[in-house]
Amino acid sequence: MINIISFIILIIICIELLISFYTLIFLFNYHQDNIDTNIKDYPTVSIIVPAYNEEKNIKNTLDRLINLDYPKDKLNIIVVDDGSIDNTYNIAKEYEKYHIVKVYRKENSGKSSAINFGIKNSNSEYIVVLDADSIPGKDSLKKMIKYFYFYDVDIVIPSVQVNKTDNIIQKYQYIDYVVYNFSRISLDSMESLFIAPGPFSVFKKEVFDKIGLFDEKNITEDMEIALRAQKNGFKIKYCPESIIYTEPPDTFIKLLRQRSRWYLGFIENFNKYRDIENEYLREIGFGISITLQFIIPVAFFIILYTYLYQLYNFFIYLSLINYNIFYIFQNYSFNINTYIFELFSTNLIILYLFSLLLLINFLLFLSFYHKIDKSRSFRSLIFYSIIYLFLSLYFNAIFIIVSFYYKLFGRKLKWGGLEWNNSLINRLINR
Repeated sequence: MINIISFIILIIICIELLISFYTLIFLFNYHQDNIDTNIKDYPTVSIIVPAYNEEKNIKNTLDRLINLDYPKDKLNIIVVDDGSIDNTYNIAKEYEKYHIVKVYRKENSGKSSAINFGIKNSNSEYIVVLDADSIPGKDSLKKMIKYFYFYDVDIVIPSVQVNKTDNIIQKYQYIDYVVYNFSRISLDSMESLFIAPGPFSVFKKEVFDKIGLFDEKNITEDMEIALRAQKNGFKIKYCPESIIYTEPPDTFIKLLRQRSRWYLGFIENFNKYRDIENEYLREIGFGISITLQFIIPVAFFIILYTYLYQLYNFFIYLSLINYNIFYIFQNYSFNINTYIFELFSTNLIILYLFSLLLLINFLLFLSFYHKIDKSRSFRSLIFYSIIYLFLSLYFNAIFIIVSFYYKLFGRKLKWGGLEWNNSLINRLINR
């Protein structure tokens, strides 16, 4: 049984190493293409900002948008207040003094409804969706528009990162977003991206003309629209150098609520598009996301448990010889069949080597990521990673359990103006 378990452990680590090294190779070659496409006449762009009770964030977001490095005669900013009960609308309305800003107000009916309202009131060639709590870089839009010309794609998505790391929950999320961005580079290389995240994804207007607007009943509309686009043959490209900062949940309860929605949305959209023709997306794309979320923490805990178990045995052995270290060396032949020998067994030596490779691999990845995003020091990245590795297995397990509970037994959930009641028990009751 021990040999079988050891074999399974090694297989898991091998798979993770293959995926990681493949992605690292792609990372270090990603910027070889010349993206400095000379655009003489930039296209018209409408940035849709759906907002619900965002009085704390909307001013900062709009300040960034009006200062984007993009021709102002080609830029429109459309704020759609989705029935906020705070001061969001009044704050946003003040920005109509800039001719590029237009603010609308509608009854609360959910984020997707607000986005669709904005799209219907736009005549631009490109549509950008930006969450009201997210902040783009000054040159983010230009960088992403260039991708459309260089790669001939239909949707371009950015890197997303948290803008605050004030507590352990937010530090955990920082590395979690690094992992998400890491997986997107792998998925991008296989044309298998399946999320167009709310913070600053850019669409050709013709995408909506051909496949329709956002699904107003879907709790993860950014995933659903991307999968629908993939199913209809539209191409999605990832722009890692365009980093958009978003406001992260600051408590575990808020994080649990957010991730439960993400996981429920993943389950429903995976089921809805499980027969998608893109075999890389169907067979590998979904798997990579799951792998990076679970294999990394599982491998970490297996390795950590093995080391701690061996250390425990070693101290037991030391206690048997009254902690006389010299006795070990003086009577080494006697120790061949004792606890100390386990530290040098073949299986463990292999595990040590894989651990070392994983560590080197992980440090190389953090080093590369630090070149793209210098908002945190490399030392901070290592510290956040340690927090992430210790928490991710427990957090992800809780997110999964809660999500499946809601999927099986949940009666009614609300996010903004959207109401979800698609649990199995509800479907049985409503037959």
